[in-house]
Amino acid sequence: MCQTLSEADPKDTMASILRAKLARHFRLNDIMMSQTLSERVNSNKAVLRNAIKKERVVKICNYSSPHSHIVTDRFVEPYMFLNNDRYVRCHEICCHQNKTFKLSRMEKVELMDMPWANKAQHKQLYTDIFMFSGEERYHVKLLLGQLSHNIMVEEYPLSEPSITLASDGIHWILDIEVASFMGIGRFVMGLYDDIKVLGDEQFKIYINEKVALIKKSIQ
Repeated sequence: MCQTLSEADPKDTMASILRAKLARHFRLNDIMMSQTLSERVNSNKAVLRNAIKKERVVKICNYSSPHSHIVTDRFVEPYMFLNNDRYVRCHEICCHQNKTFKLSRMEKVELMDMPWANKAQHKQLYTDIFMFSGEERYHVKLLLGQLSHNIMVEEYPLSEPSITLASDGIHWILDIEVASFMGIGRFVMGLYDDIKVLGDEQFKIYINEKVALIKKSIQ
């Protein structure tokens, strides 16, 4: 909510009121995006949107990376916006990898006279029910008892279409795709005595490795 309000139109009175209340109540000094930054983000967004429409390369000027802590120019093929247009998914030409860039970290975006050359590599980002995102999808199949079934449905209601009653009438089968084993793995490990892992083999290996690490840590 804070991020959404910080990027709202400065002329939006209701957003301004809510920003002020949140800032006062939670002592958030940086909730409001400066007008200069807001204008820069909107300008860059317009260029990126045009580049996606025309399938053109852009130059992201002076991008401040939170990982490498350096500021560099990036030549990329932007192909989709994420998280209410605060981020853009791009194929970076120099390393041939798809990466996510935050618009507020871009000083400027320039449209290049260069068409996309890597469209086949522009993979969609998939977000699973545990809010993990990635380009790859992994299949997981579980046999759930009463407790794990109830918790799954209550905490992750989007899982319901992937759950069916087992043939014994007292268990449920969760057959789902995930972007990462971390979310579903944490769920299984927390309710291990009420869940049976049916597949796939890659997930079974992941769980067995986690169990081995736990055993090692408590010896």
